[in-house]
Amino acid sequence: MLAISQRPTILGLRQFLYLKVGTGLVVLSALAYILYHKHDIKSFGGTWLGYVLGIIGALIILLLLWYGVRKRVIPRQVSPDSGAENSAPSPRKRFKRSAKFALQDWLSSHVYLGLALPIIVTLHSGFQFGINLSTLTYLLMLGVIVSGLYGLYVSMNYPGLLTQNSDNSNLAALFSELEELDEVIRQRAVDLPEESRIILNKSCELALQNEGLKTRLTGIAVNCPNAAAIRHIHKIYNKNNELYNLEGIKEIYTTVLHKDKLLLRIRTELMLMTRMRIWRYLHIPFSLALLAALLAHIFSVIYFW
Repeated sequence: MLAISQRPTILGLRQFLYLKVGTGLVVLSALAYILYHKHDIKSFGGTWLGYVLGIIGALIILLLLWYGVRKRVIPRQVSPDSGAENSAPSPRKRFKRSAKFALQDWLSSHVYLGLALPIIVTLHSGFQFGINLSTLTYLLMLGVIVSGLYGLYVSMNYPGLLTQNSDNSNLAALFSELEELDEVIRQRAVDLPEESRIILNKSCELALQNEGLKTRLTGIAVNCPNAAAIRHIHKIYNKNNELYNLEGIKEIYTTVLHKDKLLLRIRTELMLMTRMRIWRYLHIPFSLALLAALLAHIFSVIYFW
């Protein structure tokens, strides 16, 4: 699965080099903070240690924000020419490979420096928080980090889950199969009594309709029309009603059960795709707000120095 192959490639890049860098920054910052407190002097942002840690934290934030720009300047890959496998890589191709490799370094450092950042900034603040711009900047930073960690999780795990769920079929193919099953259900419902025909037609017309954000995030549909059709068919089959052809009912029951499994796959596909997208709607606004708050914080510090 893709999720398995990405872990050592990104998080363990260069024998966990960036984990060591992030850990080193945290250890040095903590040691400086502890040694500073040996003299019974309260550490906060306005002391020389606070300024040093603040500068380090600000540089890390800017570096993390730059990653979003950096990953968009990588040239797009082009289809290789026929017979290119046997030829030596061109300078352009070598640059693309180098750029792609460098982007992995950026992502690995992005993760580990992002994990080190809240510790460094907390030490910079001297554990002093209040209703002010500094605390707002701190909270926005936490929002960026949490949403980024969620994005890392979904990007490492959900592509593999999507492949497994779709069984090498895209979403359009799943919807096409759903339409075919609906047509079969409509045809088989023609000879049924009106009550059953209405319930089955609703299962064809209203399935996947009016499903809100909750269903998109959980993949669970409440009051699904197809589930109601399954319960109805199961009920009349057990009653052995003379108005129904039991053999025909059995065929319809098999079809709606097949459709139920297909609906589950479609909802799961939509759920995974929604979860993969939604973190950006949190991460990017938090990042822009953090940048604005950080610049305002730096300006206020310089202005009131």
